[in-house]
Amino acid sequence: MKHSKEFEQLSIYSRESAIELGWNYISSYHFLIGMLKFDNLPNRIFKNRNWEFEHLSKLLVKEKDESVKGNYYLTKEL
Repeated sequence: MKHSKEFEQLSIYSRESAIELGWNYISSYHFLIGMLKFDNLPNRIFKNRNWEFEHLSKLLVKEKDESVKGNYYLTKEL
C-alpha cells in the first residue's frame, strides 16, 4: 500500500510518541500527539494552532491500558 509522504512522516511521529510513552501499540491518541510534531499537516486540518495535548499525554502515562496486548506491534501495518 502506498501512502503520501506526509502520512508516512505522521506514522513515524505516532510510533515515536507511543515508544516515548512506553506503549506496545499505536492508538489514536498517539496519532494526535504525533500530529503536534508535524509542522505542516495539523495546520491544514485544525484552524486553532494552539493545540497542546498536555493533559492527554499525562493521562496516557498514568492510565496506560495493559489489557490490550497480543498482536499489536510498532510497525508500519496501516
